[in-house]
Amino acid sequence: MKRVLMVSTAASMIEQFNMPNIKLLKKLGYEVDVASNFIEGNTCTSDIIDKLKKELEELGVRYFQIDFSRSAKNFRQHKISRKQIAELLENNEYCFIHTHTPVASALVRLEAKKRNIKVIYTAHGYSFEYKGDGQQEEISGSWMYYKIEKYLSKFTDTIININEEDYNFSKEKLKAKNIEYIPGVGVDVKEIDKIKIDWKKKRESLGVHDDELIFLSVGELRTQKNHIRVIEALGSLKYELKFKYFICGIGDQEEVLRDYIKQQELDGKVILLGYRTDIIELCKVCDLYIFPSLREGLPVSLMEAMACDVPIICSKVRGNVDLIKDSRFYFNPLSYLDIKKAILTAVDLSKEEYRMYLKQNYETVKKCDVHEICKKMENIYKRVGEK
Repeated sequence: MKRVLMVSTAASMIEQFNMPNIKLLKKLGYEVDVASNFIEGNTCTSDIIDKLKKELEELGVRYFQIDFSRSAKNFRQHKISRKQIAELLENNEYCFIHTHTPVASALVRLEAKKRNIKVIYTAHGYSFEYKGDGQQEEISGSWMYYKIEKYLSKFTDTIININEEDYNFSKEKLKAKNIEYIPGVGVDVKEIDKIKIDWKKKRESLGVHDDELIFLSVGELRTQKNHIRVIEALGSLKYELKFKYFICGIGDQEEVLRDYIKQQELDGKVILLGYRTDIIELCKVCDLYIFPSLREGLPVSLMEAMACDVPIICSKVRGNVDLIKDSRFYFNPLSYLDIKKAILTAVDLSKEEYRMYLKQNYETVKKCDVHEICKKMENIYKRVGEK
């Protein structure tokens, strides 16, 4: 029976985004192996990783610890994890590899090239930006990331891009045999619709008073997610609005954020909830969802909020603009004043504007339904696997 390898730098990427792909591969008759770091670099708790391992075992999926580092500059660790990947590929015969995240995908493609193994690479948002005016081009962010992606694309059977800007860039600049556009990993819109909550009880469990608005953000506590600028904006609104702002996620910026909350005199108004398993319930009870990331691919958490029928404001970056179509609800993620303006715009919506905005978002997110995504992934797996 044909065997496929699924790879990501951290196992949380498998848990959060790739279980539908693994189940699809099993359905198509493949044996599946997973190679990832189950110990370090994950964006969820160790209990969740343990549950992931158990679910993989129940599916008959083998998993292998690879000591990937999320830091691009950790060359010593990259050397170790590349050797581990080489041994894995040497000891197993894979029909093809589906890889995710920049670091792991670079190392995997280098080793797969040596063994003539076909690779599908899902780019969850490039780590550089391309800007062109027809006369010249500029690569901003990390020039080296661009060079690596361009070089390795020659040895990639299929690149999957999840937002339109990356897709157009890949079509123009990269050399993969096939370049596909699939809008993310999708969300199960119907299942989200089925989740019912006791609105009053949920608010009470969060310690929210009847006259307070609930603002919510979901994302790792790290610099790229940019929670600190929202806190700064809310510091300037603390005497204008009654609110509580909840941030769900874990990460290395937790103490920095806690100190900044105190500095802005927002204790009790801005609350770090840590890792949560009730994100949909929290979305359904909030009054405004705030998504301030500096860079994104096509964010699942934003799609979930759209499916929950809540107003959203977000940073004007690629991926986000694929999902939120109304420019009134964009903000410059580097400007707390711009974030403040977007918050006030959202909370001052008329009932008719509110209704139309939610309807527009819901119609957009239905196009990203996980069942539609699975159909597209099935076509790609069949094409690559049958070659």
